[in-house]
Amino acid sequence: MISKNIIFKYGHFYDRETNQRISLVENTTYCILGDESTDFEIGKPVGRIQKEKSISTFRNELEEKEKAKKIDMFKLIFDRNTSLFFEINIKQNQYIFEVKLLEELYSFKKKEWKNKTFRLYDCYCKVVNSTGEKIDYFEPVYGKSLNELYKNTYIHFFGNEGNPAVNALDRFYELSGSNNRITYIRDKCEADIYRQEQLLNRSNL
Repeated sequence: MISKNIIFKYGHFYDRETNQRISLVENTTYCILGDESTDFEIGKPVGRIQKEKSISTFRNELEEKEKAKKIDMFKLIFDRNTSLFFEINIKQNQYIFEVKLLEELYSFKKKEWKNKTFRLYDCYCKVVNSTGEKIDYFEPVYGKSLNELYKNTYIHFFGNEGNPAVNALDRFYELSGSNNRITYIRDKCEADIYRQEQLLNRSNL
């Protein structure tokens, strides 16, 4: 058995004799001794936990931004409490995470955008479960948007093993149906809006 005199600082372990940063090896067991019981604390939640807004409050905020001309149009994609899923592939292992939407998920667009494609509005959400390859010591992960949730999940469970940046439109999906990626659902909403606009224009002729 090997013992080292280390200090925890900046989120890392340092050898107090050599001042070198020490990396802990995955799946290795360590016995850590502290001087006081206060040297240990329960880990903070992964991501920020925020108070859930009521449906009316959340919708009113969207309408206020729409009135301020910051937003041209909103379109509801999913209701709150909808379950979505995403995958992370690491070293030929596939990890599948279940997400619960804690607010409604809207897409939106602005008039000044050259690209008229709808984008996703922020939506408070939470990873509630993992399937596929087993995650040891799984715990919930929180995010103020789907992109942030994916990044928080990736960094927490897999550290620096790859790139945590993704486009949520291409990554998140429903379980049912073959065309279940958010990209497809968003594009379908855009097509519906376009058809409605065409019908409205014809009726005004």
